[in-house]
Amino acid sequence: MTRELTASRDFLPESIRVSRPGASPRGLAFVLHGILGSASNWRSFVRRLVDRSEVAAALDWVLVDLRAHGESSLTPAPPPHTVDACAADLARLARHLERPVDLVIGHSFGGKVALSFATEHSPATRAAWFLDTPPGPMTLGDAGTGRDDLERVLGILETIPEPLPGRQEVAERLMAQGLSAGLSQWMTTNVRGTSESGYRWKFDLAAVKALIADYARLDLWPLVEHPRPGLVVHGVRGERSTRFDPEDVARMDRIGAHVIADAGHWLHVDQPEALMRLFERAAAEVIA
Repeated sequence: MTRELTASRDFLPESIRVSRPGASPRGLAFVLHGILGSASNWRSFVRRLVDRSEVAAALDWVLVDLRAHGESSLTPAPPPHTVDACAADLARLARHLERPVDLVIGHSFGGKVALSFATEHSPATRAAWFLDTPPGPMTLGDAGTGRDDLERVLGILETIPEPLPGRQEVAERLMAQGLSAGLSQWMTTNVRGTSESGYRWKFDLAAVKALIADYARLDLWPLVEHPRPGLVVHGVRGERSTRFDPEDVARMDRIGAHVIADAGHWLHVDQPEALMRLFERAAAEVIA
């Protein structure tokens, strides 16, 4: 990863387009991943969705690599690294595509980006969905929550300098420092390169830390509870998710948020069928 390149003010995030072959989509949807994730995390899920659902096939689905993540990390984005900067990146991408974005769906960190984009940067967007995202500010490192997991993961990543060892060696190092086997193996999907060229992360760790700090600071409850005219906002949380404190849960219930039974934070992994039904509902809402 070439960090010494000058950050471009014309930065465009990379993306993956998923649509049904032969279909004639009538709208456009953005799907946004969470911290340390990438567009490819959602590719197989959305591929299955459009292949089986006529409603979903009425949209073009654009899975975005947010700044400092995935393929977008190969092009340095200009600071500051904030949720709103990510939303502005999406607006730039929409202008590049020369199409309005009807629907935006974001998971975790991507949920706040979705809310910011739909409210502040995309007046044409008709619906925004945030998936297992507490809209309010939070204190990172809270014991017994998913927030302390994130802090712990970042601390461990800083102990593994680039160039990285091979993928299996990375997984073993992460497990040796206390991460679960599943999380450690998932983190190896964030490793790029070969033994000849050297392995590196698919994210810019310094920029990621800045993004997390801004995400934790932001209170977007006002955007959720009082959406702008023309925008419908939907929240979703996993029944077993540890990301919400009791006050968050109560406020989510008051706005009529969807609760996916027997799901933790990783909704599309734990209960893909239930989440696909919500994606279908989201598509139907904007193409009606």
